Amino acid sequence: VGNACDADWADTTAPVLMALNLSPSYIDVSSGPHGVVFDLVIEDASNIERISLVLTTDSSDGSRASRHLDWHPQQITDGCGARVETYAGGLEYTRCQNERVFDADDRTGIWKVTDVVITDIENNRLHLDGGDLDSVIPESDRTFEVAGGSNDHDAPVLTSLSINPQSVDVSSGPQGVRFDLGIEDESNIERVLVW
Repeated sequence: VGNACDADWADTTAPVLMALNLSPSYIDVSSGPHGVVFDLVIEDASNIERISLVLTTDSSDGSRASRHLDWHPQQITDGCGARVETYAGGLEYTRCQNERVFDADDRTGIWKVTDVVITDIENNRLHLDGGDLDSVIPESDRTFEVAGGSNDHDAPVLTSLSINPQSVDVSSGPQGVRFDLGIEDESNIERVLVW
């Protein structure tokens, strides 16, 4: 509240998303990984701490696949935050932090940005999805097509779960617990979350 030059100034307002641009709008991953870059135009009184996007694709059978992209703009010192990662088939791809890479394990189809979360360094947060996102960025401006990927529409099957040890005594300090999961799926498993 007030002027940024004042000693008692505080940013208490959430960031505002002005535009979302993605490029390219079509990628073919049949011969290797390719990325889609997301550039956001944001207005905020302080710096942006974190940007999170949820990308989804729906299939005609009613199933849905999703991917996440998170980055911290303040940590990018080279304009890109480039890092080398390994994808399907052991192929390496150098990507920017604001780039989501798709490969042969990702689902073929029309993908769209369905959630945007922007948090500034003062922890003010903007979350847009559904109609709120539609009112700011039309769906046609946040869709892209992935070709040459997987046509696996079946969810993974959990075949086993073991927890070792079954109990821990934390009175003398932290202790670890190992979760081993047996999973069957036509594609590679991207992420496992255990609650």
